[in-house]
Amino acid sequence: VFSALLFPCIASASEIIPTTSFFCSTNFVISAVLAMSTAGIVIEQNTMIGKAMSAPLVTMAISLIFANIGLVPFESQVYEFVNRNLVPLAVPLLLFDSDLRRVINSTGSLLSAFMLGSVGTIVGTIITFIFVPLAS
Repeated sequence: VFSALLFPCIASASEIIPTTSFFCSTNFVISAVLAMSTAGIVIEQNTMIGKAMSAPLVTMAISLIFANIGLVPFESQVYEFVNRNLVPLAVPLLLFDSDLRRVINSTGSLLSAFMLGSVGTIVGTIITFIFVPLAS
């Protein structure tokens, strides 16, 4: 009974709040996601902790807290839509805004270490594929 009150979108045999409740509606979830995103941006701009953490990290922390105390559902079609459609669009948009010359100059030896690690991973995978039988 207590878990049905805290997590109203989870169906159970003794369901008190139906999964069609207000907290499970698409409009509520969209509004909650936008409100949490806005709160993350405001906290980043106005507090020292927010500036240290950045808006995405603050937003994730707020989302985790709200989901765990039952204010937003754990699963929703809105989350699936965002992860399937909007996140892949955001990556190229962020890259369009980047200055590759500045990135290469500012990373210094970190970029070469990353490239060496990437090549090592690829070579190790190929060698492992050759020597380790995958048939069961």
